[in-house]
Amino acid sequence: MLVNATRHLLDLPKAIQDLPKAIQDLPNDIQLIILEYMLPRYKLFLTKSFYLQYHNFIFKLIPINKIEIYIRAMVKQDNYFVVNRLVSDNWHKWLNTVNFYHKGRYYLNYIDFLNDYCFEERATKSKQVIHQLLVKYAKIHD
Repeated sequence: MLVNATRHLLDLPKAIQDLPKAIQDLPNDIQLIILEYMLPRYKLFLTKSFYLQYHNFIFKLIPINKIEIYIRAMVKQDNYFVVNRLVSDNWHKWLNTVNFYHKGRYYLNYIDFLNDYCFEERATKSKQVIHQLLVKYAKIHD
């Protein structure tokens, strides 16, 4: 579940954190009624389809000084689904973030850092996502 990965970064109400467990046994029609009244910023943590639909809220919910922690947490957990969305959405921005510094080392750009961080954390699925995007964007620019 997506909410577990971000619980420590957000001040999500306890009721929202426990919602997936609480409603999964309810009849579908009741679940739909609950979802109808739920704010998108909470829905995004429930399912992959909600995450895709509402993921633009994530950077509004996470304090600016914790966004880097969130990105690294997703890589560390090898959460390829979220990493794919993050890297795809921020590809050009991160490619142009040159001379990124981390732990005494400069990286060509933030994508280069993420690629190395995937290797360091043995996040093979996330590394594969970055590699696929590198190949994809290299073909576009050829």
